[in-house]
Amino acid sequence: MPTAAHRFVIRPLAVDDSGPVSPALGPALLLSPLAGARDAWVTEVKGASPQAAWRMLQRRLGARFQALPILTDDEVGARYPTGRIGVRFSAPVSDADLQRLASAAGARVLKRTQRSDRQAAFAAADPAAQYLPDVVERLKQDPAVSTAWLDAQSAYRRGS
Repeated sequence: MPTAAHRFVIRPLAVDDSGPVSPALGPALLLSPLAGARDAWVTEVKGASPQAAWRMLQRRLGARFQALPILTDDEVGARYPTGRIGVRFSAPVSDADLQRLASAAGARVLKRTQRSDRQAAFAAADPAAQYLPDVVERLKQDPAVSTAWLDAQSAYRRGS
């Protein structure tokens, strides 16, 4: 799913850390609360590439917040990453294999999916220092991985 080049959702890294994000960004960047989400904001950053824009934004945010590129979808519109990564495997994998895969991709295992022994949730090992789409791509390179994706919430609009 393509990213919205220079649009990002900002989320606190700790559940109980929803302190002000605005002072970290300075007056140059405008924040809008993400509708329907607690402690999430949307901003736009101009940069040479999505990664360059992300690096600039993440430097300003520091280690308390994670900037995640907004995804675009022709059917749904904008999709806002949560920071979690879903991974489906072609065959069941052991806990040791999950840890090996996570380590090789710069990720950490969050949990196995309850309904399937072929699926697990991951996150970036260092969310404030890793561009999440790159972590997803590294996970996809493992031969045991069938597919990997950014978990995201959608903002649906009612038809008129």
